Amino acid sequence: MKIPHYFWEEVSCGIAFSLLLISVTVRLLLPQIAIVYENIGDGYNNNNKNTPELAAAISSNERALLLNPDYVEPHYNLGELYEKLQDKKKALDEYQIAVEDDFERAYNKLGRMYIIDEKYYKASSLLLRGIELNNESENDTDNTVNPVISKLLKKLGLNSIKQNTSTDDEKVKYNLRKNLGWARLKQERYAEAKRYLKDAIKLDNKKAPAYCLLAQVLQAEKNEAGKTNTEITNNWIYCLAYASSYNIDEDQWIKEARQYLETHLNLGKNQVIPDELHLETVEIGTVKTAEGVGESILLRGKSDPIAVSKDEPLYSGDLLRIDKGADVVINCDYNNNKKNHKWHIPEGIWVGVNNGCRQPKSIE
Repeated sequence: MKIPHYFWEEVSCGIAFSLLLISVTVRLLLPQIAIVYENIGDGYNNNNKNTPELAAAISSNERALLLNPDYVEPHYNLGELYEKLQDKKKALDEYQIAVEDDFERAYNKLGRMYIIDEKYYKASSLLLRGIELNNESENDTDNTVNPVISKLLKKLGLNSIKQNTSTDDEKVKYNLRKNLGWARLKQERYAEAKRYLKDAIKLDNKKAPAYCLLAQVLQAEKNEAGKTNTEITNNWIYCLAYASSYNIDEDQWIKEARQYLETHLNLGKNQVIPDELHLETVEIGTVKTAEGVGESILLRGKSDPIAVSKDEPLYSGDLLRIDKGADVVINCDYNNNKKNHKWHIPEGIWVGVNNGCRQPKSIE
């Protein structure tokens, strides 16, 4: 189509304006596209239906950063992913970038890594700042997934961790206080450690870590002041009842709890958990079969020990011991995730029933 010469200038201006408009539109859309990639990365990392795809999650978060270099959340996500892959240096680098932008969840993760590295003062400083930020942002709930992005994730068969925002906020609040209590324990500042760990327990009394750490704090104080064993014992029992071997920190504390209880409580067939201890009574499953050469014994709160049999209901906080080795098949209904779990427990070792029903958890 021929354009008259006298329209060339107008057409050129129109084309230039159109290109400018397209460029500006794309530029404005880049941050939104980055959010899409970041959410897709979350979906790959937290895929409930299949094994998490960590390489794909890393790629999606890196693309998000290419589209929007100022977007801080992909740095935090990459820190988590590299930590899962045990690439400590890369994880520290990514968490550090997120901390520099005051991303509060990164303070918790970086603080925990410093505790593992025995850099307790660095950890305490970060965790205190994290708690301060967490308190400031309590009323900020604008962290939900955009409905369009949510539909896209569902089509891809993925899910995003941002769909349970209030639960995630409570987890961050708990973990900041738990980790600060841990750091103060290592600094031998026991009064502060107790305060933060008890605050964590008030936030969630069904999680093991704060109980496990509080038991250690009380033991350290007892060694200094000759205190009684009762409160220490109770916290170790809670620790053992709620701990999961899938969590690297809790697995170590399970060992310490067993050692302490074997020495100081010597739980046996005719002994029960102290009367003042009241574990939760949330049913999480039933015994499908209980077979073997030995006897399977269950302890629940302050009740008498019970021999495990088919169809026995199991509750959050129960402790199980098998005398001479037996297979117990449990039909778990933990967080609406029904699965049969077959346990083989070495002779005489106490385990928390929660431990057999939980799925592997991330490091917190």
